[in-house]
Amino acid sequence: MDERLNFTAAQQQRIDDCLNTLLAKTRAHGVLLADATGQLIGKAGIANDRKATALSTLSAGSFAATSEMAKFLGRATHFSQHFHEGEDYGIYSATVNPSLLLTVTFDAEAKLGLVRIFTKRAVEELERITAEAQENQDQGDGIDEMMDSEFGQLLADELDSLFAE
Repeated sequence: MDERLNFTAAQQQRIDDCLNTLLAKTRAHGVLLADATGQLIGKAGIANDRKATALSTLSAGSFAATSEMAKFLGRATHFSQHFHEGEDYGIYSATVNPSLLLTVTFDAEAKLGLVRIFTKRAVEELERITAEAQENQDQGDGIDEMMDSEFGQLLADELDSLFAE
């Protein structure tokens, strides 16, 4: 998935529902879904867009750094989860697929085990949604190519008939 996925309105709603459910079940402060560059796809609980964007970008950067560490250590794959624990808060991140990252921020009172379990469930749902979006996008690419081809041929035929007279 090198190119950015495009989600339908229904898929985006399912993503938002998934993030809000994760937020409620974990009692987190915020939940973010972003691509590998940190571009925000969805969020729940964090009202400030600038903070959400900054956090998603930093989280993506952290994943990129640890992916390089994994390569340095001879691992063929990246680390699929990150946990950062502070005195008053924690941040748990998990990959949805190689291109998407789910990040949950929570206070020290939250149970990490519950955060991990509910995040895993959310990742599974988000994997289904992104697979569906990828399939739709792949099918759409074929239609676009066919339309371009047909349009080009029809245009050429029309121009030929105009100038033939």
